[in-house]
Amino acid sequence: MTDQQISPKPRQAFDDLVEAMPRIAAVVTQFPESVQGKVFDALMDAYSGASTTASTNGKTDATMAKAKRPSRKKKTSDNGGTTKRRGGGGPTMLKDLDLAPKGKTSFKDFVAEKAPQSQHDQNVASVYYLTQKAGLSPITIDHVVTCYRVAGWKVPPALANSLRLTASKKGYIDTANSQNILLANHGINRVEHDLPVKSKE
Repeated sequence: MTDQQISPKPRQAFDDLVEAMPRIAAVVTQFPESVQGKVFDALMDAYSGASTTASTNGKTDATMAKAKRPSRKKKTSDNGGTTKRRGGGGPTMLKDLDLAPKGKTSFKDFVAEKAPQSQHDQNVASVYYLTQKAGLSPITIDHVVTCYRVAGWKVPPALANSLRLTASKKGYIDTANSQNILLANHGINRVEHDLPVKSKE
């Protein structure tokens, strides 16, 4: 077939398609290889005026939308595990934490002796007991909130922030790692020598 035998209209459509192909290819490469074929078919159908849904059995629109949708990655903790979000977003009481170990002073007796009144003193008393009396490590916010519950103290609305303030303002504890709260020397001295607080303080 010679050029003279090709009608002007099909030839013009062919030339337009050739001109549009680089743009179509550029769009296709933006999608994952698994859907590039379907994306190409969809673009060709759109170019020719055909229905995208009909030519791809109704799957192209959904596939393209899925390809454009950003993936949602699960937040992971520092140790590589998936972080679990609690319903209330706060610390959880450890029901199996033994605060009355056999042969040792119970936490209730300990706080009755030391009588910590302020949140700072209650925070450091909790960490002190857990590390020095119960011999536990590492200490987390969950451990501290368990102490609060057992002692019958009012739990601060933001216990994590309360612990950070005890660390920054008083220097009794170290909260650089919330999964491993440490007892500072200043905190040891506070519990062993300054509690219970004398009336003048």
